[in-house]
This record gives sequence, structure tokens and C-alpha cells, in this order.
Amino acid sequence: MLPPDNSHQVKWPTVNDPKRPLAGLRIALDPGHMGGSPWDERGGKYLINSQQQKLSEGTMALTLALLLEEQFKKLGAEVYIDRRELTPVTAHDFQDFDGVHSPAFFQRIDLDARAEKLWAFRPDVTLILHFDSHIDDHPPNPDVAKKLCNETKAYVAGSFSEKDFDDEVDRAFFQILWRNPVVWRDSVELSRQVVGQIHEQMGIPLATQSDFHALLIEPGVLARNLRLQRRMAGFVSAYLEALCYEDLSEFRAFAKPEFETRTGRQTLTYSSRLLKLSHAIRDGVLQFAKKHLPTNQTP
Repeated sequence: MLPPDNSHQVKWPTVNDPKRPLAGLRIALDPGHMGGSPWDERGGKYLINSQQQKLSEGTMALTLALLLEEQFKKLGAEVYIDRRELTPVTAHDFQDFDGVHSPAFFQRIDLDARAEKLWAFRPDVTLILHFDSHIDDHPPNPDVAKKLCNETKAYVAGSFSEKDFDDEVDRAFFQILWRNPVVWRDSVELSRQVVGQIHEQMGIPLATQSDFHALLIEPGVLARNLRLQRRMAGFVSAYLEALCYEDLSEFRAFAKPEFETRTGRQTLTYSSRLLKLSHAIRDGVLQFAKKHLPTNQTP
């Protein structure tokens, strides 16, 4: 199935209202992965320390999205979250993909379902929310890991290879990306502002090196060929790896159940560290939007 014409002109606020500086802006939030049992075990996106404290990336990402939704709405934005539960976005049954085909469920089927929902919303800004970990042990215990990291980074579309153009759909998405250099530059600027605020407010170093799947554009901003972001060609987006939750100090801080929020019938606990992260991301989006706001100061 070929993509729709994703070319999208950002509708910046026409009046600079200090109380609602994001009025009219459409912000989409994609909390990465899924959370809780059995999805943590199926996807492998969790850590559990020697005291059996567990951090689920999918649960943290959803909680972060809910906090950001509340903050962005207060600033006047229209907000959409494509995953409001701990379960997948796709309606397909995981059991149909279990075993050797399960990677397709996580890496293709569910991501494409998210992309379709995001297309329908037509966002001006999209934040794809993730946390990073490099632990491959089972169980993934940060207490015994030989090497731990902590850095913040955001990806924009790029780092393509020749094999990426074998598929007709991917070629169509690349054409949309190629026709919209302003969107790509805005994505870099959005990423720069968000990771810059995380760095300043939380003391987390910016990523400074390329790796085997991403090319460094500038500190904190890298180009990477990721399926969901590729399918958001034509839309301003930042694929955020906010920090490394394998870092022992971050793990301990994020594991504290200091506050609660609800989504559907689910109660999610979170820490003041996660709340602080949401403020940093919010301020990064504000800094990005500020460059496009009109100079008048009253509605």
C-alpha cells in the first residue's frame, strides 16, 4: 500500500499569546513499545535489578506521553497519543506472529498501525518517545552489566543505504522526504532544542559519536533510518532516546513510585525524575515553536 501525500505545512500560531503559546499547534506523541507483562518479556524492553525493581520502557514512555499531553494542552496545543494503553496499537493478534515471525509484529506490523493513526491526525510536530539501554543479558540487570552509558539523543530521518530503496513503498516515502527539505531541517531544529533542554535541565551529556546504524549530525542529533520515522516523511518529527535508563543513578531515580496517573483502568506510578524529563521536553518544544511565533505579544 503506497503512502498518502504526507507533505504537510506546519500551522504555526498566528497570535503570540503568552498564556497559550502553542495555541493551534497539533502535537502527536508516540510512546514507544508496549509495557507490562507479557509485553516486556515479549519485546525485551525492560530492566530488572538485583532487588527485583523493574523498569519497563513501554510503561515509562506511556507515562511520559500522558504528562506531556497535560502540559501541552495547558499551553494551547491539540495533542494526540497513538497508544494510550500498555498493549499494542495494531489490532492483529500477537499469537499469529509468535515464534520466528514475532520480530515482524514489533518491527513492522505495530509500527505501521501507529503510522496510520499519526497520518490521520496530520500533526505539526511529532515526538517519538523512547529510552535507551545497551544491556543484552537475560535477565537484563543493570547491577551486573559490564558497561553502562548515559546520554541523550534524537534521531531524524537519514543514514539510508541502497537496500532501503528495493521496496516501492519506501521509495515513495523517500521521494516525499526529498521534496521537503524544510521539514527535515525543522526536524533537526526540533531535535536540537529538545535534547538541549534535557542536557541543560537534567545534566545528561549529549551523544557525540556516530555508531553502526546512525550518523552524527551535531551533538545530540543523529540521522538514522527508522521505520516509523521513515513513514512520517513530510512531517516534522524527533525520535527521542531521552536517556539511558540502565545508568544506575537514573534507574534508582526512575524506579521511585512518587506519583500516580491513570489511563483507562490502568494506574501508572512515576518519579519526580520522569516529571522533570517531561518539563525539559516541553521546554524544548516551546523553544522550537518560539522561533516561528509572530512578534505581537497580545491576542
